[in-house]
Amino acid sequence: MQRELDELSAELTRLREAQLGSFQALDVEGPTVELTPDHVTQILDSSPVGVGIARTSDTLVLYQNERCAAIFGTEVNERRYAKDSWVDPAERQEFVGAYIRGEPIPNYPARMRRKDGVFFWCLLTFEPIRVGGHDCILFWVYDITPLRKALEELERAKDELELRVAERTEELANSEAQLRALLESLADGVLVCDASGLAIQWNAAAEGMFVGRPKVDATLQELFGATLGTQLSELAFQAILQNRPQRHGDAEVDGGGAEALILDVVVSPTQAGTADKRAVFVLRDVTEQRRLEVQVQHAARMDSLGQLSGGIAHDFNNMLNGIIGATELLELDLEPEGEVAENLALILDTAEQAAELTRKLLAFSRTNQRSSAILDVHEVVRGTVALLRHSVDKRVEITLDFDEGALSIQGDRAQVQNALLNLGINANQAMPEGGTLEIATRQVVVDASVCASLPFDIEPGEYVELRVRDSGIGMDEALQARIFEPFFTTKEVGRGTGLGLSMVYATVESHGGAIMVTSEVGVHTTFRLLFPLNRGAAHVVDEQREAHVPKGMRVLIADDEHGVRRTLRGFFRSHQCEVFEASNGAEALAILDREGASLDLVVLDTVMPKLSGADALRALRTAWPDMPVLMISGYLRDVALHDLQDLGIGAFLSKPFRLRQLAMAVEAALTNPSPTPRLQQPTPAP
Repeated sequence: MQRELDELSAELTRLREAQLGSFQALDVEGPTVELTPDHVTQILDSSPVGVGIARTSDTLVLYQNERCAAIFGTEVNERRYAKDSWVDPAERQEFVGAYIRGEPIPNYPARMRRKDGVFFWCLLTFEPIRVGGHDCILFWVYDITPLRKALEELERAKDELELRVAERTEELANSEAQLRALLESLADGVLVCDASGLAIQWNAAAEGMFVGRPKVDATLQELFGATLGTQLSELAFQAILQNRPQRHGDAEVDGGGAEALILDVVVSPTQAGTADKRAVFVLRDVTEQRRLEVQVQHAARMDSLGQLSGGIAHDFNNMLNGIIGATELLELDLEPEGEVAENLALILDTAEQAAELTRKLLAFSRTNQRSSAILDVHEVVRGTVALLRHSVDKRVEITLDFDEGALSIQGDRAQVQNALLNLGINANQAMPEGGTLEIATRQVVVDASVCASLPFDIEPGEYVELRVRDSGIGMDEALQARIFEPFFTTKEVGRGTGLGLSMVYATVESHGGAIMVTSEVGVHTTFRLLFPLNRGAAHVVDEQREAHVPKGMRVLIADDEHGVRRTLRGFFRSHQCEVFEASNGAEALAILDREGASLDLVVLDTVMPKLSGADALRALRTAWPDMPVLMISGYLRDVALHDLQDLGIGAFLSKPFRLRQLAMAVEAALTNPSPTPRLQQPTPAP
């Protein structure tokens, strides 16, 4: 608007200069140009601006053209004083003072009043002139009220616009702050790059995933390393080129000495303006998720192999039971000395080794039913060390570091001891030049965070920690990741089964515990076994006591394996018992219908065709609730031991078994014919 006012002022000046010469001629001696009043009137009335002459002494308007009269709302010849048209006398004084002092007339609008009192704005300029011997002023006036109103409207619009811009700026600032806060609150990393792969902005989560120091215009190679950075740059280029998201999948980022990060990377194109294309990376840390997936896959493999090994062990146990039973029956009829007796002893010893292998398979498969007793951990460790001292290299020093006070756990003595023996034997093999084997115990408290970090289903609480540490050759991370896999071994072919550590793993898991391993190549390997602490008193078993089996009993034997039935028949006939045999549960129930009232004992295998031992037991209990029952099994496939005990078995015996173990189980079944709490499994004979 100021530009328009300046242009109007300049226009007035040009008109004044163009016409001033004609008026000045009135005051010059001897006019050089013949000028008539009609000429003057014609010139002035043709002016686009108001023109007037006012006497200086009293501001009487001596002349005004038609435009000037129209501006002030008067007649052309109407008598009036110029000073009366000013709205503000002080403003008039400013103009007049400048005129008197010979200064430039202020170049800004003046406020005037029409004859009818209506206020208007005008541009005004003066020039001195003499008319009829009087000092006068020649003035030009231009009505700029429409322009002034437009200016005010423009100023108002400008103020409103500035207010809206300020409000919008504040909204954008708030929106940007909210967006930034949102980005900072995300667990996923967000990184924005331009089309050339230079960083523009990122959130805090992304900053923790960089290997290099983040800065604006940093390259992806600087942020993620040369190899991954180059891959991500190409990914960003393809996303922008194809205008669709691209997925990198898992990307491993160097942890700088710590655990490497695994990131799931997705990059999407975006566009700011018309040409400034950008790539937005979403970086999700899936390290823990991938670790859990590996654990789940490992557990699934262990479970599948466990089912396979359990089935194999079942068949082997049945065959071994026939071998062991038949051998022991032969021993009953032979002299304790002689070559035949030695060969029979060799058969038993070899069968026991095979039985130990099947026990490992069953421990790994977690389908065998362990005995349950409160164990003194220190006593179990001492017993294990006594065996180890006869097995390890004489250059290996075994040291014990027990926690103060007694520590007890609920579990299977044989399984816990075998687990420690396996770890001790492995430690001995890891120290070919000798070294130190340390077995330590202590009571620890495991919190929820530790439980969540372990691939075991354990609850927070008090545990007994058994630590087995050797000063041997150690293991690298790749080897540590596989040591608990069944059938995995670093030994030469024929030197190991690969089941030792998997059995240890299965043992601690079946006892509600956990196992962890740490190792450093050339320095040590340390296993930490956790077992739930039990504050009860340890139970001591008399393994030397001879069991009493009554003579002359009537006994029903139900087992689908002929070799097992023959062994059982030979054992009971050696005690002058009458034996009835069945190869499945249905045949057993048929014999019970005929002979049940006179039977003294029923021996049932759990896994049989047509009708299982568990189902036969349920039917038996309906008709003979007090019948003594001994359950035997190569392994429990579809039923838990406590379910059988709830149905009222007097004892449970795992195959393969020795005759002395069978005698103890028969005695227990006859002593506890009705439903009882769980019974302790007899410890295998040496």
